[in-house]
Amino acid sequence: MPAPDDPLRPEPAPGCYCSECQEVRRGVREHNREQPPLRVESCTIASTEPDWICQYCGGEQEGSNSTRRPAVSRAGNVITICGSCRDHSFFYCEECDLLQQNQSYHSEGICRSCAEGAHVIRKFDYRPPPIFHDKGKIVSGRLAEIDGKNYFGVELEVELEVGDINDGANYISLLIGGAAYLKEDGSLSNGFELVTHPMTLNHHIHHFEWDKVMKALKDHGFKSHDTKSCGLHVHFGRHVLSQTEQVRLAVFLYSNQGQFEAISRRLAENTAFAKFKSVPVGRELDLLSHRDRYEALNFINSKTIEFRLFRGTLIASTLKATLEFCDSVIGFVKKTSTQNIVGANAWRRYLKSLPKKRYKYLRAYLNARFSGQAFPNITM
Repeated sequence: MPAPDDPLRPEPAPGCYCSECQEVRRGVREHNREQPPLRVESCTIASTEPDWICQYCGGEQEGSNSTRRPAVSRAGNVITICGSCRDHSFFYCEECDLLQQNQSYHSEGICRSCAEGAHVIRKFDYRPPPIFHDKGKIVSGRLAEIDGKNYFGVELEVELEVGDINDGANYISLLIGGAAYLKEDGSLSNGFELVTHPMTLNHHIHHFEWDKVMKALKDHGFKSHDTKSCGLHVHFGRHVLSQTEQVRLAVFLYSNQGQFEAISRRLAENTAFAKFKSVPVGRELDLLSHRDRYEALNFINSKTIEFRLFRGTLIASTLKATLEFCDSVIGFVKKTSTQNIVGANAWRRYLKSLPKKRYKYLRAYLNARFSGQAFPNITM
């Protein structure tokens, strides 16, 4: 690698993606994120700054990010550790499928938390650092912000009518490993919320064990759709959409309330936690206000936008169709002009925009649910 002051080192052009520091370096003009970022060998900053810092030993880590490992601290938080700390200060727990500190070792290859069942259902305010997943692998957060992909975090609420929820929770925690976690939810009387770390659509559909998770939840007596309070919430990165595109998303959703409510599966009397609101003509920017998180589209979080309108489900194909729906709507508002987002034909334009060879779960869901009657003359 050339020295930092080597005159032969190519300086990255504005908006180039540095393969070492995994940052888009902007110059005097904004990077055009519609185009794939250019790659250069490295930038000047990457040659003088560490790639990342181990959150356990505090050491500066140079070289490939492949040495990063997510692990659990004694406080129960997910941290990123280096290979040396992994080898000398952590062990792999066969129950929770996570790297735990050596001091947390219990016996027979499992940690104390798993032995005691202490961390299976976290407190409602538990918010670990996100671990990004794509195509069966963990990717760095920096790369996830610039690779042009949508990363979805799912919150699935489930309840048990009678009985102890811990037996089922213990089993579910073994299935999800470190890719998701369970936490309390104040709107549930005898249940929990299953929360995934951010994952691309590909990872959710092909790598996360949704089919096994849904079967296990049903086998242990849990319900989601057939309750009065359980919802399915989908988060995605706020940085994915510009402010103009965020306004388009809100206008499209609230202007097509009937279609969105039909797809959401929510009953009219069960929308207190996912309210729809009218579109203020001439003041559409007000739709992005942060006053109330209990709206169909929640903008109150600083880093994510949340679809809150969906009813809970324990059918894996329905959940996958929901994620495909969110992904397709995001894509639609990014490539459609503001004028074509509104009006009587906006929904029809959305349906026609669906790629013919993508979103197989969404297409099957729309065909089965509406039998072609709700969308006449549209070939799904």
